[in-house]
Amino acid sequence: MSFYKNVSLYTLDKAACAGPARLDGASAMSKPICPNEMRRVGLVGIVHRNDAELMLKFGGCLHFQLEIQQRVLPASVIKEKFEALVRAYKAANFLRLPGKSVREQLRGEAEAILMPRAFVKTSYLRGYIDTGRALLVIDSGSTNACEEFIGALREGFGEFTAEPIYSPHDVPDLLSRWIINPDKMPEAFTLGSECVLADGIDRGLTVTAKNHELTDDQIVAHLTKGNKKCLALGLVSQNEIEFVLNEKLSIRKIKVPGIIVDKITEAETDELAELIIMTGEFRKLFDAIFEAFDVLV
Repeated sequence: MSFYKNVSLYTLDKAACAGPARLDGASAMSKPICPNEMRRVGLVGIVHRNDAELMLKFGGCLHFQLEIQQRVLPASVIKEKFEALVRAYKAANFLRLPGKSVREQLRGEAEAILMPRAFVKTSYLRGYIDTGRALLVIDSGSTNACEEFIGALREGFGEFTAEPIYSPHDVPDLLSRWIINPDKMPEAFTLGSECVLADGIDRGLTVTAKNHELTDDQIVAHLTKGNKKCLALGLVSQNEIEFVLNEKLSIRKIKVPGIIVDKITEAETDELAELIIMTGEFRKLFDAIFEAFDVLV
């Protein structure tokens, strides 16, 4: 088990924070993928995959783990089977080329034939609910993956509201001002060494700096004279966690300092201790972000 690498945050209603004594295992539990299925998701034990208990409750948090089973069909294999079906069609229809609708039908047939023999790739997605803060924390920077995780929780909890955290401020403008005048930054943060700048009109025109001094005259000039805004900014927290914060207040590229790594190493035989360390450090980080951007949770 390890620290989350990318974090998306959602505010929750009280129904989700209360949580059931147990999840509805029949609907939420992961089951083996069927031969004719391309994808299947479901919850599994947080510490050991085969644990019957799908929710781990301790330290004011409810922890979950989503198992994602995905059949992998290489495009080249599908193409080969599709072309074989096209040849068979032509042979049976006096060499007539199939039309668009027939070709789509043959492609579907190719995938259906190959699917039961396709390799199944399994991955896992973790997350937890901090009940005291009414906050859902998901170890992913993908909106689709987060929605899938929330959907799996609803299978066991029933319906509940989950909304991405919101700041009343213009986040790119505030991040830009931190680069221009770092002395005005909240005391909880210092500048890191990475940023993404985008044109104020055409977001496709971006400037990316990595392992760079962010107060460099050239970067500052992009913001003060070049009509650019900061869409993502590398920061370092007071507890020395390095991360990149983007315009949606999603946290990316999380790196923990040696002192926290040492704590985790000492607790490596105790999964619960590792989770306690992580959630404790994250609470400090999230509270600092919420205060800086006036996020209500």
